[in-house]
Amino acid sequence: METLRSSLVFCIRAKINFLGFSAIKHRMCHSVSQIGEQSQDMSTLVKENRPQRFIRAGQPTPHTHPHLVQPGEDTDMLYMCGCLEPDCVLVLHTLPGKKAPLHKCVMFTPHHEPGQELWDGPRTGPSDAPGVWGVDAGLPLSDFIRYLGQLESDLNSPTLWYHSQCAPNPEIHRQLQGWLFGGRQGGMESPKYHLHALRLIKSPAEIELMRRACRISGESIAATMRATRAPVMEHQLFAMVDYQSRMRGADYLAYPPVVAGGPRANIIHYINNNQIINPGEMVLMDAGSEFRGYSGDVTRTWPISGEFTSAQRDVYEAVYEVQQAVITACTQHPTLDHLFSVMCTKLGKVLQELCILPLNFSEGQLMRAAYGFCPHHVSHYLGMDVHDTPLVPRNRPLKPGCIITVEPGIYVSENNTNVPSRYLGIGIRLEDDVLITEDGMEILSNSCPKHPDEIEAIVGADYK
Repeated sequence: METLRSSLVFCIRAKINFLGFSAIKHRMCHSVSQIGEQSQDMSTLVKENRPQRFIRAGQPTPHTHPHLVQPGEDTDMLYMCGCLEPDCVLVLHTLPGKKAPLHKCVMFTPHHEPGQELWDGPRTGPSDAPGVWGVDAGLPLSDFIRYLGQLESDLNSPTLWYHSQCAPNPEIHRQLQGWLFGGRQGGMESPKYHLHALRLIKSPAEIELMRRACRISGESIAATMRATRAPVMEHQLFAMVDYQSRMRGADYLAYPPVVAGGPRANIIHYINNNQIINPGEMVLMDAGSEFRGYSGDVTRTWPISGEFTSAQRDVYEAVYEVQQAVITACTQHPTLDHLFSVMCTKLGKVLQELCILPLNFSEGQLMRAAYGFCPHHVSHYLGMDVHDTPLVPRNRPLKPGCIITVEPGIYVSENNTNVPSRYLGIGIRLEDDVLITEDGMEILSNSCPKHPDEIEAIVGADYK
């Protein structure tokens, strides 16, 4: 759609409120018009790149990434207004007879219920909503459907922007369904594609929050390395990184961490974290801190005895070399898919140097074979969600303000009979968080050591 004539945007429920008041107010004042401006470009982009069910390969779904899915959270709502409380509805709409960006934002909240608040704590009532969230008006949730009915008349059947799939509040969704299918004439579209396009580019305030989240993530893993000595249980390292993260100001871990010792590092989504790690083995830790609603995502692999074996160091240096190549490529503002190609090309070459892949492979054969040793994408968008803005395609060139991960790995199964035996069971991944800037990039997670010499110097340092 080329212009935004009359529109309604719904967001329901939220998770956590830590955005600044002025930033939230500014964001709401521009969201309606920006969604309209982006509609045509994003619709074309989505149609060209959207497979069945609108999910890009490698993006998280409850099936592929169950450890990252946290039901009931709606970071789009958080982004729009900073609302923390459940059972709230944010409505942004244009004004009768006025052109965008003139609009009104209304927050619908439940009435105060002293009996319930005795158990769950106080919550924001309708009269307090403008002061807390910067909205133009607060109204009782019981008035929600009646308000929509009046807007339907005043705005002459406006386009409704509401994401009806996976509704975070079933009761509110049920009421909406009755209104939506009660004879209204206006069309309905999901705002998520456009909200994700907005969320992709971080504001200066968001970048500062991401710097803090990523720095805490890196420092917490580094502190866990210092406190490591063999033998150790995986859950002890889990507890240590969680403790270190919170002590540095994080609200909690951004997702259940992977703490995979020995050959379990070859299980990409290993989160049992309940086995012993023996002397001579390595541990792969994938963990991130959430700070004021923004997430870090860092991975390091280290020998718990403080020194790599010859085979471990060879594979580690190979992964390190691949990651450096991909990070360097970020300075050219590529697409995530291009970064994946860079990883596969470089990974194939280092695997040949390790005598894991034959030297006579063609370039195509080499890339396909390399993918077998790193069967995941090298990057994803990062922000409020760990796998942020999943509706933005991976073939979109990166722009300043984007934050991504760079996470190559090499995983050698114990059952692989086609590689030198010295590498069997080794699994290594390195992951850093990268901000794309006007003149290149900035590594946000460099608070965590990564060079193999640095790793050997820091592991167990608390006991040396």
